[in-house]
Amino acid sequence: MNLFSLTTVGILDNVARKRIADIFPSLLDNVRYVVKDHLPYSINEIADGAYDNGIVYLHSRSILETAIHKIGHAIHYQLFNGEALGFHAYEIREFINHKEQFAEIFTEMIMKKSQNKQLDIQEEQCFKMILDYLSS
Repeated sequence: MNLFSLTTVGILDNVARKRIADIFPSLLDNVRYVVKDHLPYSINEIADGAYDNGIVYLHSRSILETAIHKIGHAIHYQLFNGEALGFHAYEIREFINHKEQFAEIFTEMIMKKSQNKQLDIQEEQCFKMILDYLSS
């Protein structure tokens, strides 16, 4: 029995993975990561390469959107090499950099798709990029 799956963080990761898989059934087959619990923010800031190496850090107080956001970083790094993907600038959003932009747009897209809500232009672009990746 996998006891991690019974912890708060394990349950959160399972819910996030299911939410993503409901929209992109095979997407997470292409991404590998290990969930680490209780990593302080200051250490996370200096953990360059963590996403490249398939490590996703969550804290047990994370919410579902945070888990999806972190998995979004792993997807961005592993499937799209962490590159700026040129999202349409139709909607003004405050992002620190293109890495946060992808993770935030991915999170909003997953949450809206799971609730059958309308996607904005950037979320539609993200959805199409992932579908294109999966069909290649």
